[in-house]
Amino acid sequence: MNFMLLVFNMLPIYPLDGGQVLMSVLWYIVGRAKAMQIAGVIGLVGAGFGLLIGIVSLSPLLFLIAVFGAFQAWIGYKAGMQMSVSDPAHFDERLSRRRRDDQVEQKIQGELDPWR
Repeated sequence: MNFMLLVFNMLPIYPLDGGQVLMSVLWYIVGRAKAMQIAGVIGLVGAGFGLLIGIVSLSPLLFLIAVFGAFQAWIGYKAGMQMSVSDPAHFDERLSRRRRDDQVEQKIQGELDPWR
């Protein structure tokens, strides 16, 4: 029984420990936000297989576990999306681009309006 729990828990589905390990490995490769998104998508696919197996085998417990897994994977995916939007590295890049655009606009305005 313990071995079966170990195998189940190490599946690379996001809310399980295997999904957490997958996300940690991906974090160093693609960054935290993208790693959460990838782990969330893999978790949704795994939960879909769990739902399918739960329906085919008429196992309400497996079905409920798969629904919970899908819900948690979706939350992880959405958290990754929010992180990618509010990531400081992306924010700084957009801010620096805005500063350059503002400097160019000020230079143009200065040349057009010498009284400024």
